[in-house]
Amino acid sequence: MTVAPKPLRIAVITPLPVSGIEGGNERHWRSLVAALNGAGHSAELVAVVSPEADLIEVMDSYAMFHAMDLSAFDVVVSGKYPSFMVRHPRHIRHLNHPLRGLYEHYPTDLPLDLPADLLTGIDACGDDVDQLTSWATQQAAERAGDPVVAFPGPFARAVVHRLDRIGRDRDRGLSPSSAWARASRPAAFRPTASPCWWPPAPTGP
Repeated sequence: MTVAPKPLRIAVITPLPVSGIEGGNERHWRSLVAALNGAGHSAELVAVVSPEADLIEVMDSYAMFHAMDLSAFDVVVSGKYPSFMVRHPRHIRHLNHPLRGLYEHYPTDLPLDLPADLLTGIDACGDDVDQLTSWATQQAAERAGDPVVAFPGPFARAVVHRLDRIGRDRDRGLSPSSAWARASRPAAFRPTASPCWWPPAPTGP
């Protein structure tokens, strides 16, 4: 006798813009939730407003996702930054994109280098997300008006890159193709050292 696989309780985690205007990212995740529910699972969209007008707001958003308690779910799927900072033993990262203004859209007229004390401070925080976000928030407040801590700027870029590396490398993401196949077998679903898979850029309009 064939035993039907146990449905999984799945959280699909995504940030929401302060404007409340739904874009492609939000439609993407709603479609995923609908598909998972249609496949017999119990999927829920966990959407959280994530301000990002300045570095302090960005740090608050990173810290907020990092602090989320998702223990009630069997599997967690994260996407757009900073949702991939969530912690869960069965975490699938399906990255839409990082904070582009600090990556490929970083202004070419802004510097990349940081003063030695800020570099030392970042390194001193190591991979401690709570310490890094708290310290970066303090620096942004104390040095308000200094171009180095402006947003965008070299300090914001360095801190976000460090946080993204932590979120990307911690317990590693599972590729969507292998992860969904394994998601129907809860007892066999374990964190692995497989790499984080980044979806390809759209090729059409």
